[in-house]
Amino acid sequence: MATALANGRAEDERWHMRKDGSRFFASGVMTLLEDGGPLGFVKVARDQTVRMQAESALHKQEMLKKLVKSQEDERQRIARDLHDHLGQQMTGLRLKLKALKDACGDNEPFCEQIGQVQEQARQIDGDVGFLAFELRPTALDDLGLDSALANFVKQWSRNYNIPAEFHSSRIGKKRLLPEIETNLYRIAQEALHNTLKHAKASGVNVLFERRKEHFVLILEDNGIGFNPEVQINKVTKSGKGLGLIGMRERSSLVGGSLEIESSRGKGTTIFARVPARFVGE
Repeated sequence: MATALANGRAEDERWHMRKDGSRFFASGVMTLLEDGGPLGFVKVARDQTVRMQAESALHKQEMLKKLVKSQEDERQRIARDLHDHLGQQMTGLRLKLKALKDACGDNEPFCEQIGQVQEQARQIDGDVGFLAFELRPTALDDLGLDSALANFVKQWSRNYNIPAEFHSSRIGKKRLLPEIETNLYRIAQEALHNTLKHAKASGVNVLFERRKEHFVLILEDNGIGFNPEVQINKVTKSGKGLGLIGMRERSSLVGGSLEIESSRGKGTTIFARVPARFVGE
């Protein structure tokens, strides 16, 4: 008011309180009324709550994009370190164990113990390789999402001994934008991780296909199922088990959507849908 009195006009933006107690953000202009001297003030306010909410949502999305990119860069670095350093050390260990076994001669108990250690080393080597593969598969960078998904489903099925089939249709040769490929791949990973951890499934089907101006990724299991709405509410309150929310956020980041269909005893279906946006377009 003092500014309007001094300058004839004053502008401000701030939160206000309605009579019902709800808050709204408004931009206001106060104008001094004069007739030979000050008579009073007129103030016009515009509700800017929707604009503020949109700006806040956009800011959060940009921050989430930066966080996801940072995570992917770190995954790639760790995967490279696992492959280059720990992988080489495991290869050297297995070669030394083989040399020991070749030299153990007729000492059968010693040879048997070396054989057991060899099997443990083989298992650890395989686990390290699969971990590096999960962190950042080279197929995703080199061959694209279709090949990377096919390879991941195959390796996942083999590693955890759960039958899984992958099918794709009308994919074409053009590469999707890297952020779309990465986020869809991570959605598939999280969905299969949930299947392994919670579903008690004996079979999984994964479908990746183009439908007009969109690509869809569908993951189905025949597990015990759950109530998605109840589970998401639990996650929101406890902050634990953020996989379901994370999948939806990843889909939203690239302009897509994600739906979860499930019920007790009837398995679970994850349906992710993203726009067909390609490199160079």
